[in-house]
Amino acid sequence: MMILNMLLTEYPWVNIFKITFLGIGRKNMRVSEEDKLQTAIHEGGHTLVNLLTEGTIPLHKVTILPRGPALGFTSILPDKDKYSQSRSEILS
Repeated sequence: MMILNMLLTEYPWVNIFKITFLGIGRKNMRVSEEDKLQTAIHEGGHTLVNLLTEGTIPLHKVTILPRGPALGFTSILPDKDKYSQSRSEILS
């Protein structure tokens, strides 16, 4: 897992993935404190559900920085490649 984290943080293809699928980061976007709080609560909800539900794919990154059309983003990253899922994994 440590090697995977190193690859994800140090190689430029990760930035290409983020830009392609999430959109360009909007650091200049002015977001009100109320919207930031609502986004944090929303993304925190995704995080809590993931952490409290058995059989979920582990969290990789949670952010409230605007990217593309989204004000925040919760990312999951499987421990290993899988080609099929059980019924319980789908329901989780």
